[in-house]
Formats: sequence, C-alpha cells, structure tokens
Amino acid sequence: MISCPQCQTANPAGTEFCEGCGGRLSAPGRPPTDQGCPYCGTIGQAGDQFCYGCGRPLEDASGSTDDPIAPAPTHSTDTTPSAGAGAATTLLDRTPSPTPSTPTPAGPIQARLLVQGPEGEQRIEFQGQDLLCGRRDTRTRVFPDLELDDSAASRRHLMLFQEDGRLWAQDLESGNGTIRNSTLMPPGEPQELRDGDVFKIGRRYVLKLRIE
Repeated sequence: MISCPQCQTANPAGTEFCEGCGGRLSAPGRPPTDQGCPYCGTIGQAGDQFCYGCGRPLEDASGSTDDPIAPAPTHSTDTTPSAGAGAATTLLDRTPSPTPSTPTPAGPIQARLLVQGPEGEQRIEFQGQDLLCGRRDTRTRVFPDLELDDSAASRRHLMLFQEDGRLWAQDLESGNGTIRNSTLMPPGEPQELRDGDVFKIGRRYVLKLRIE
C-alpha cells in the first residue's frame, strides 16, 4: 500500500494518483520532494517541473506568482505631426459616413375580389387593408369583412393582406380548408397571390382575384 503524503489515504501499490484527494503519489525511482508546491502545497516528486495540483512551473517559484501584464495599447487621436526628421503621423479619417437612404414604402396594392355565392356576384375592393373572410357570429363577436353565409365556412376562414409590397393569403386553420387554384392551401402558411387566383370556400362560395 502507498500512503498519500497529503491526505494519508492508503492506496494500492502501483497507484500513480491518490484515490482520496487526486494528488500525485510517489513512483519507483522518483522519491517525493521534501517541500510542497509553494503555491498550493501539493507534494510532488523529485525532478517535477510543474505542480500536479495547480499546474504552475516549480523552477521559478522564487519569483512572482503572477505573470506581468502588458499595458493595453492606446490609440492616440492627436493629429499634430511629430517633431523630428522623417516623423510620420497617421491622421484619422474624419469624413462623415454616408447616411443610408430610407427605402420608400410601397403603396397599397389595387385589387378586387369577384365573389360568387348564393346572393349572386359581388365585388370587394382591396387597397392594402387586411381582408377577413368568414362566417359572421355575433355571439363570439366575429364580424368578417367578407361574410360567408355557409355553414361549411369557419368564422375566421381566410385572410388577405399586403406585406413587403406583395399580396398574400393565409388559411386561418379553417375547419374545411381553402382551395386555391384546385389545390388545398396549407393551414397557417401565407401564400403570395397572383392575378387570376381562384379560391373555393365551403360549398357555396368562389372568389376570383383581380390585381390591377
């Protein structure tokens, strides 16, 4: 058994590090040093160059324990040339940075919906405002911009809106979905619209989009 010189824990023969404190144990041919690490007190072995406890070099133990810290470089803003032949001073570029131009917001899109339903055909003008299509419900206080008299339509069924100068439509996770150009729209995902798009909502309504 090998007794740890730091915590006195008995370790099996041949163990290199103490099972109690993790310190380095003596190995055959390398007796422990008479003195511990001057920084942390860890007992090492003769000939060790670094402490196994804190990792600091043991050869320079008599010196300062902290490495000298170099002063941070300073940046001079003095633009006065230095005296003396051949002296050169770098002048700061004080040219004002160009101000980024603010993009002009896009104007409202001029469009209209041709709505075919049980009441006949009607036209809804669209000028960039949000346009909610759905079934009216006074109990839940849902009043769509385009009211759909169809039990297969949801209260909040389809939203048309303008963003980034483009026209979009989004199925608001309706119960029976929205058909756009014979394809079911993915619920909750906006789709960019084009002139001539056709929407089918419920069993009674067809919406045709015209963009000017």
